[in-house]
Amino acid sequence: MQSLTYIPDFQIVLTRRCAFDCGYCNFRRTATPVLPSKKQIVRLMQTARRLGAREITLVGGEGIAHLQEIVSTARYYGFASWFDYVKFVCETILDAGGPQQGRRPLLPRLEMGPVSLTDLVKLKPFLPVMTLLIHSADDGLQSRPAHAHAPQKTLSQRLAALELPGQLGIPTITGIMVGIGEERGSWERAAQAVTNLNKRMGHIQNFVIRPFYPLPYSAMAKQAPVSDEVLIDAVGVVRGVLDKKIMLTVELQHRPHLAAAAAKAGADDLGRFFLGDSDRLHFEMPESIEKMIADARAEGIEITERMPLTDNFIRRRELPQAVSMALARCRQGNDGKDGSSGHLEAIGM
Repeated sequence: MQSLTYIPDFQIVLTRRCAFDCGYCNFRRTATPVLPSKKQIVRLMQTARRLGAREITLVGGEGIAHLQEIVSTARYYGFASWFDYVKFVCETILDAGGPQQGRRPLLPRLEMGPVSLTDLVKLKPFLPVMTLLIHSADDGLQSRPAHAHAPQKTLSQRLAALELPGQLGIPTITGIMVGIGEERGSWERAAQAVTNLNKRMGHIQNFVIRPFYPLPYSAMAKQAPVSDEVLIDAVGVVRGVLDKKIMLTVELQHRPHLAAAAAKAGADDLGRFFLGDSDRLHFEMPESIEKMIADARAEGIEITERMPLTDNFIRRRELPQAVSMALARCRQGNDGKDGSSGHLEAIGM
């Protein structure tokens, strides 16, 4: 039987401040809260755990470390810089769970664009995995709505940024967004570039194919979402080029009906299924996951939950002590033995 994996996730938006304005993103066009305090982070962690999340994705805009608002708030909380604050949040998540405490373990995942080598050194002891998407290998998007106001998203700059976590051996997730006006040939170029990088540095765990959805208030809000056919086509193109050691993920949270087609096209993983975020709980998600698993099984495909870091990947590297200990706690903990029954039932919803 063919197999696929997915990961239940909870997203915490640390800030929507961003130095750039990608056409498919609405961060620059929507209100942003003050950086969450420790009490708020702990409260959100408790919610994520009760929902049954495996990881917490920490999201922030790109190029914001020197913005006065960010620096001032970080200092108000007692941190010297933005990334000192981010380090604290990662450490808090890593330290907060385990069977001994009767709590489901959680791992943090960082998604806030390029990070300097100096700041990566600071984060590494408490950073299991980070996401840094290429978004596209089509530099023609620099003159189109997607990247007209995002000069940092040329292929050469993204690849240079991807090398930095590789220098420190930090497990990294990268990939592309499909349906933002890119040329079809750019999918293959992106996969080949990541393959070449991984052969040199070996730190890429997943290559993600993320379907475009128009977000309210974004510059591309009126553009149609990418079609199912184009999305599955991209999976096949990337699979034909991508290093077989790299897990190929296609994000299907909003298109679970495509699981079988994605598997046949060469996908290994269905990505994150968000059980909630800083703003709301996704009450419909557990039922959607259960239906997806049942429908796929009827077509001879087994879908199972996975850890944020896969065994095949971490077996090849030495991880920081705090990360290794958190992973060990994750392996020891089982659903139903940590005071939660998983998903929304755990909080009586």
